Amino acid sequence: MTQFTIRAINLDSDEEMRQLNELARADDLDMMGVSTPVTVEQRRAGLTESSFRRDFRWVAETEGGDGAGQLVGIGLVSLPLEENLDTAQVALAIHPDFRGRGVGSALVDKIREKVEESGRERISTWGWAPAGADISSAELPWNKIASRLGVEAKNTATFKGLDLPLSPAVSEEIESEIAGHTGDYRLETWTSGIPEGQLENYGVVLRQLDLDEPTGAVQNEAPVYTAERVREMQQWLEARGMRAIITVAFAPDGSIAAQTEINYSGVEGNTVAFQENTLVMPAHRGHRLGTAVKLANYRVLAQEAPGIARIFTGNSDLNSHMNAINDRFGFKPVYTEIAYQS
Repeated sequence: MTQFTIRAINLDSDEEMRQLNELARADDLDMMGVSTPVTVEQRRAGLTESSFRRDFRWVAETEGGDGAGQLVGIGLVSLPLEENLDTAQVALAIHPDFRGRGVGSALVDKIREKVEESGRERISTWGWAPAGADISSAELPWNKIASRLGVEAKNTATFKGLDLPLSPAVSEEIESEIAGHTGDYRLETWTSGIPEGQLENYGVVLRQLDLDEPTGAVQNEAPVYTAERVREMQQWLEARGMRAIITVAFAPDGSIAAQTEINYSGVEGNTVAFQENTLVMPAHRGHRLGTAVKLANYRVLAQEAPGIARIFTGNSDLNSHMNAINDRFGFKPVYTEIAYQS
């Protein structure tokens, strides 16, 4: 059994941030086969607390023979402060080389202790399994963690990858499919953040996204995204060194009818991007706006960040419409994400 200690994270330590970067890199390579480069300051910024939640974080550190241990795991408890006030959101990562040695169990025990202390009645967390794995198997590593944490699988999502740039043939075929459907809607792309005058409108869209996302048996209260909250989210993204490309479709009345967002690290040498949310507001569906904004966004990404060679996205397996759109672009399964809740 590996000898290790569980202790609070030290955000002031550059060495600790560096080791957490190495831990995240190993975890990403195990899940996706690629990793996004992150600087020490960006890692620190990513662990900074938000105005809308309270966070508690611990690391598992091995006992090094020379007195210098290695960080081999991290556990987090996040307590929402505006919504889901009965829920503790939990995250956990263990270095692939140290799984099955008691590290996860020790972090889970610390997490459960904090959740009980908080008085929150529900725990939500997310795990993963290789594509095609039997997610009901008790031998699945994340199912073992879930059992100890006291949560059950409530929904699944498929995380998919796509090589970039889009082939001209696929791009042209999709362009021809949406031609004549978008009518009087006007597309606009933002590469320098959400304009101040659109923060509130964008918040309305983000809330609708949470309301519409099919989550299976997961219980979740959709946040209210005020202009202040959206602004803080943008600032946090920028502090982490991430850049966003957002394409929106404006309806004739000036409201946002559809949106899509891609995030990617601006660190030199990065080759990975992440397709985040895509939504068409209920009153504007049926015009192929979702496909239109995604195609426009991929084209801008190729101009803004030509070094991006692969993009990833994930959608609930219950979201047949968005999964069909992603499949049309050529996304292929990489792993299964499992949503657990007590």
